[in-house]
Amino acid sequence: MRTLKIEVSNSIYEHIIFFLQSLPKNLINISHETQAMTTVEKNFENRSLRGVFESYADPQKQVLEKEAWKNHVLEKHKRSMND
Repeated sequence: MRTLKIEVSNSIYEHIIFFLQSLPKNLINISHETQAMTTVEKNFENRSLRGVFESYADPQKQVLEKEAWKNHVLEKHKRSMND
């Protein structure tokens, strides 16, 4: 047998382990270890763009923006129906 070492992101780790464990035992001997993530890595990995934008958002302006989009959509559809 040969040894293979791979480093993968946390988001795909479980999928790879699941796949490897489904292979016949006579073909593969699995030993795996995980490293603890730093706080920076945890924050970065769990962050979505929505979360980033919400952390900088002004709640008072969110209400105004929501209303502005609603008015824009209504106005757009009124114009398209009149054409």
